[in-house]
Amino acid sequence: MARHAAGRLSRRQLGWLLGAAGLSAASASVLTRGAAANSSTVPGHGIHSAPASQEGPPAATPVLGDRADGGRVWRVIAGGGVMEELIDAVAFYPEEITINAGDAIFFENRGFHNVHFLSGASVPPFIIPDPDPTATPSAGGPPTLILNPEVALPVGGTSYDGTGIINSGLPLDPSAPPFVLTFTTPGSYDYVCSVQLPEMTRRVVVQEAGGAYPIEQADYDRMGEEAMVGQIEAARAAVARYGAAGATPVAAGGANVYEITAGFLEGPMDVLRFAPESASIKAGDTVRWVVRSAPVTPHIVTFLGDQEPPEFIVPEMATAGPPKFVLYPMLVVSIGGAAFAAGEFLNSGLLGGSGGGDTYELTFDAPGTYAYYCPIHADPTNGMIGEVVVE
Repeated sequence: MARHAAGRLSRRQLGWLLGAAGLSAASASVLTRGAAANSSTVPGHGIHSAPASQEGPPAATPVLGDRADGGRVWRVIAGGGVMEELIDAVAFYPEEITINAGDAIFFENRGFHNVHFLSGASVPPFIIPDPDPTATPSAGGPPTLILNPEVALPVGGTSYDGTGIINSGLPLDPSAPPFVLTFTTPGSYDYVCSVQLPEMTRRVVVQEAGGAYPIEQADYDRMGEEAMVGQIEAARAAVARYGAAGATPVAAGGANVYEITAGFLEGPMDVLRFAPESASIKAGDTVRWVVRSAPVTPHIVTFLGDQEPPEFIVPEMATAGPPKFVLYPMLVVSIGGAAFAAGEFLNSGLLGGSGGGDTYELTFDAPGTYAYYCPIHADPTNGMIGEVVVE
């Protein structure tokens, strides 16, 4: 967490860390405009992971297979997708894995996810109101929201017997040891990514020690890659479909209303894009942005006008313990009216979460080209960006 305060994570990396608040209904973009990030691929398919921080070398990958103690190390992949196309897998591969007591699983994180074994406890929200009573805003003001450390930070040890809470934490530091968990007791154990529930709920089945494995690691890998490739192709087709639909105005009381999809889910793929990214309309027409990824991933539509881009997460250092990360209140709520005004800051507030709606509308009267972006998943020039061209 201290690396956030030091500005050592890239803008996009923090977007992937905080960009899907799920049922907690809030998320965040970034602290810094850091250097370009690295990515890795699934061999043979060009399936990219989330970018890694430039802070330090990555930790060594665990060796899969049989161990000297008689156990075996397996692998489950968390996330994936194609970063260049802003397509993020909200899934674990495989969905279910069968191992023996004494075996371990290496959870390979290819996105910004955590691995959370709750043992029947409730899933903690990703974003919470600031518990500090002095942080409460005045009556009528927007709430003060912070990142929940119960989701972001590791909890528990390196073995699991079916009781207690184990959380890998989010992958903030690529030089940290990989998350490898040993299962000591037979049983069937559900786990989640508590950032993106309910889509990322999966299971580990633990047999008695020495039992015959139903399939091998290579089988799990092959099935996972085949599933992901098909899901990515479906997401690409959906981008084209939504983009074409948005180019056609929807009649509304004699006026033209153009719909733009502001992020959507296609199966387990979370597409962090505006579709279409460029919309051409006439003066007097209205644009309606529709979020189709609720409640997994909220988005924001922001026209900066003449303002500098605000940071959505603001670190507050503490005298003891980790820093507190506060969501910038003016991006949580709607700013401005229903009519677009060039040069003014206009903001939808969180869409698809935090009790807000899934749509946002603006009417454009003056010709021009107006750029906007989602500050959760982009900066003004990269990532989830769009433009409205008014003729």
